[in-house]
Amino acid sequence: MSFSFFLFFRRYYKIFAVLIFTFLFFFVYNNFLVDRSLVNLKLALAETYQINEAGDLQRIQSLLKLPLMEQITRRDVSAQDLVLLETANKAASSESYDKQASDIRFYLKTAIENQESKRGEFLKLLDKLNKRIYKPMSLPKEKLRAQARSLLNRIHSTKDTSLLQSAYYDLGNIYIQLSAYSQAEEAFLKAIELNSDTDIALKSRFNLAWVYKTIGQNDKALKYFEELSVQAKQKDMELLKSSEFQVADTFYRKGDFEKSRDKYAELAYDHNMDDTVLVALLEAGNTSLYKLDDLVAARKYYNDFYLCRLTGLPPQANKEKAEIIPGVRKSASELTNQLARSSYTSAVDLTDKRLSSFKVNSLRKKGFSLLRSKRYVEAEEFFRKVIEIAPKDARSYSGLSLALLWQEDKKAESLENAAQAYVLAPQDRIVLINTLFVYSHYHFASKAIEVGENALKPGQLPIEWPEFYYNLAYAYIINSNMDKAAINFVKSIALALDPDIKKAYNNLGCAYLLLKNYKMAIANLEEAVQEDPKYLNSIFNLGVAYYMIDDLANAKEQFSSVLKLNPAHEEAMDYLEKIIYLQSRYNL
Repeated sequence: MSFSFFLFFRRYYKIFAVLIFTFLFFFVYNNFLVDRSLVNLKLALAETYQINEAGDLQRIQSLLKLPLMEQITRRDVSAQDLVLLETANKAASSESYDKQASDIRFYLKTAIENQESKRGEFLKLLDKLNKRIYKPMSLPKEKLRAQARSLLNRIHSTKDTSLLQSAYYDLGNIYIQLSAYSQAEEAFLKAIELNSDTDIALKSRFNLAWVYKTIGQNDKALKYFEELSVQAKQKDMELLKSSEFQVADTFYRKGDFEKSRDKYAELAYDHNMDDTVLVALLEAGNTSLYKLDDLVAARKYYNDFYLCRLTGLPPQANKEKAEIIPGVRKSASELTNQLARSSYTSAVDLTDKRLSSFKVNSLRKKGFSLLRSKRYVEAEEFFRKVIEIAPKDARSYSGLSLALLWQEDKKAESLENAAQAYVLAPQDRIVLINTLFVYSHYHFASKAIEVGENALKPGQLPIEWPEFYYNLAYAYIINSNMDKAAINFVKSIALALDPDIKKAYNNLGCAYLLLKNYKMAIANLEEAVQEDPKYLNSIFNLGVAYYMIDDLANAKEQFSSVLKLNPAHEEAMDYLEKIIYLQSRYNL
């Protein structure tokens, strides 16, 4: 049988189509859409979780070279992105690898978030699809050398000053990426010489100063950066912040740590809130603590770093609004004292833990607030957010079980979350109370009683929560154990401090009714009515209690009161009809 290409293609064309599409996708993405610096940042971030020796930091430095070079050579430099990358690179150059991982991780995560926010949803989706084949990307040196030759040809043939200045600036940037710093210096100096008043000249000065700093000529770098801190004030805020940060960083490289710390602080307190301010505060704190042994200053800067991360406001605004969030300043003070006591603990680590805890508490609190407002779907969303952040937060599982309880067709999930909460925290007050309630609501009385009795076993902490005994009593009612229901309702009433005690009195009265102890039933139901004269359930139950001891006059009075509150109450109508019949029949 002869081979037929047409039949072969017809049978397998779908496979060919998928292979061709896949090839084209990766070709287009990797050649035109991929953000090379973002790829390296993500790889560098992954490396921070595997730092075990100084050599691991060198790999991070290598990965950071491309994004740092691309950022420094941009015409529209982003101060916060440049600062984040420079500080991450500085931390990675430290010999104290065990001290730097958390700080580097903070810088890189923030830089990645900033870059991803500029990518758009479609490109971010492509990044996710392609992330499994990420590999380190390096500067395309041959391509850069070709661009440099092209620019040199243009420079030799151009007489227009503006075009010539732009060409020298671009040439200097290419030499930076090629690490040809002497040629970069020459190109930037020529760009400045052509016209010192242009924006290109300003940026050329910045890049020239950065070259001097990189090759260790710190005094020259400092001169240019300090001049730029004045010149850029009216022209380019991003360049201004970048220059001020570079001044602080250059003093640090010179070993003048006090001036470095003070310059970081000036930057942090003089500008509106962004990542540059956060990094400056963190660097001011680190320099104070680890280079100057100044614990007082370290506390101050770490305190402000924590508050800024928490509120999203600049330091001066947090000072003006000290009451902005109750307990925040106390929490910040505790954190900075803990940091200052430790031989080395990352400020980022500690603030991350505190921020996570604060966020968890805030979201959980909002969830329970929504529960009280009967906004169950919204409450569910908040509890799920907490569980994403803190998968072992028992109270959020407990709150979620309540939010689901009041929604249709959520029984199984509600019970599952109640059980999970109890496993995580079997002695927690909120968890115990809610677990009893959820099990009783779904008539899993035996399970509720088991939970309650386990909590009351000898050796456990004493329980003095009225809601606990109230819910346990309700479980005993469902289980037809009225004696124990009565005992637990009594405990609930003895412990209760809130005005809603009427429900406990009412339920205790009902338990005594079922036990046929009508005297005690009447006593407790009268307490419930006294607590709330319009509490219809207690009035009705009191009428039933009087009816059972043949006190028809009082029973009639109670059922008449029920009908005044609710004229459509059928059971009260039935009892009244019986009473009227008995009174007329037997002349009572």
